[in-house]
Amino acid sequence: MTIRGRRALVFGGCGGIGSAIADAFQALGTDVVRADLAPRRGDDVRCDVTDAGSVAAAFDAATTDGPLHVVAAQGRAQVQDLAEVTEAEWRTTLDVNLTGSFLIVREAVTRLARGSTITLIASQSGLRGAAGWSSYSAGKFGVIGLGQSAAQELAPSGIRVNIVCPGNVDTPMSDKLHAVLASRRGQDPDQIREGYERAIPLGRFAAPSEIASVCLFLASDLASYVVGSTIVVDGGELS
Repeated sequence: MTIRGRRALVFGGCGGIGSAIADAFQALGTDVVRADLAPRRGDDVRCDVTDAGSVAAAFDAATTDGPLHVVAAQGRAQVQDLAEVTEAEWRTTLDVNLTGSFLIVREAVTRLARGSTITLIASQSGLRGAAGWSSYSAGKFGVIGLGQSAAQELAPSGIRVNIVCPGNVDTPMSDKLHAVLASRRGQDPDQIREGYERAIPLGRFAAPSEIASVCLFLASDLASYVVGSTIVVDGGELS
């Protein structure tokens, strides 16, 4: 992995998948700036990805003369039937997942040097919708389209953009969603999880580190000819 000594900026870097991505970069000798709405360490940067000024400040904290590896791993999910989704909830979910990714990419355009990379974390829900996931799925479909467009635009400048679509991952957010689904269906959260696991050929959820490994690959020179790709990491569920 040829990213030792470089710098990474991970949005959503203090929880779930984002934290695992930041940890993985650090383990390979990359200087990491974690930008998150809820910072946990003294050197973390508080960032609201729905605010352009806040996103710009995160890039200021990660300023470097060389390549910068940006990962947009922020996320918000909710499970509701369409008739129950309020306009405010719809906007909030899209603001975090889609508008946040747009603001990150737009800021990166004026900042990144040749050899930099941008990795957007979408979801398998960005490839196939499902009942109850309308706002989340709509946002993640948009993230994929944004990433593909940005890849075409930035590749001539030597900046590679790719998209990662995780499936079910062991994170606190997944646990919360299982609890919501269990309450709606009159089931136990473990039953909800078991149902998802049965649909996965590997028979288990991903560890956050398994998503992080793909992000490391995309940032490294091993992926030097990978541009505009949507990589599904879901244990075979959509295959």
